[in-house]
This record gives sequence, structure tokens and C-alpha cells, in this order.
Amino acid sequence: ANVENTKISQDEAVKIAKAKFNGELHELDIDEDDNRFVYDIELRSATEKAEFEIDAQTGEVIKFETEKLTNNGGATGSQNNTTSSQNNASNSSNGSAANAPKTQSPQLIISLDQAKQIALSKAAGTVVKAELDEDDLVYEIEIRNGKMEYDFEIDAKTSAVLSYEEDLDND
Repeated sequence: ANVENTKISQDEAVKIAKAKFNGELHELDIDEDDNRFVYDIELRSATEKAEFEIDAQTGEVIKFETEKLTNNGGATGSQNNTTSSQNNASNSSNGSAANAPKTQSPQLIISLDQAKQIALSKAAGTVVKAELDEDDLVYEIEIRNGKMEYDFEIDAKTSAVLSYEEDLDND
């Protein structure tokens, strides 16, 4: 399977997720799972987060889970709406959220989409991973183009490119 051959684009996958849950894009990855590509998407509203797995060929929602967010940004209980018969998703532990001192989400200057555009302006290809490291307020973006892999770290407050690596994938 080749990540460039997906029928559903990242934007289409995000639209599918946003049709089920009204929230801001917080994390977007593409993974190969049982020889098929699956988008892992996390959306967040002020009070909840939703995690999706969406088939990159068909657009089918394989997994959809929502969790209430506590006022310190951690998840409390979860409501599982998985549609597949086998659920091998590992549930996130709630222990780490209890001792987090944060009282509210940090204020970001740029969105995940803006960070992806900054990375794509410097390296052509397909974004295969995009997420916010909340501890450092840094977006981590990975782009693939054929055998080339580009990794970016972009400051969420200043939009500066903090690091940039390119590797030739010889697998």
C-alpha cells in the first residue's frame, strides 16, 4: 500500500469527522493498519474531544470515541461509539491528567492547518503526521514525497520553523 494512493484526502477525512463532531482539528496522522491506510483524527471542542479512525480509501468511520474534558485539559470518562467488531484501541489512562497543573488550554497563534501550510511551502508532498506537542507548544509535521520524508517542528506561538530534517527512506 502506498500513502500517495489514498482516495480520501486529509481535508475530506477532516470534513467527515467534523460532520459527526463540532470541534477544532487537534491532531491528524495517517497510519497503515492491516494493509490499509487509516486517518487518525482528533477534534476538540471546549468541553469534549473526539477521536476518529477513518478509512483512507472508502471514507468509512472505523472508530469514533468522545471524551469529556476536565477543566485542566485531561479526559474524564469516555463514550465509545466504535462501529467495528474488534476494538483493539488502547484507552488512554486518566491518571496523568489528574496531576497536570494546567487550568485552561494554551492560547495558540497559529492553527494546525496553518502549521501544515508553512511546512508544505518548504517541502512538497503529503502530510502524513501533524500534531501539537502541548508541553512545548510546537507543531510536529511529517511530510512524505515518494521516498523522501521531511520532518518539521513549528512554533505554535510565533510560526517559526524550529527544526527541519529530510531523510531518504530506503525501506
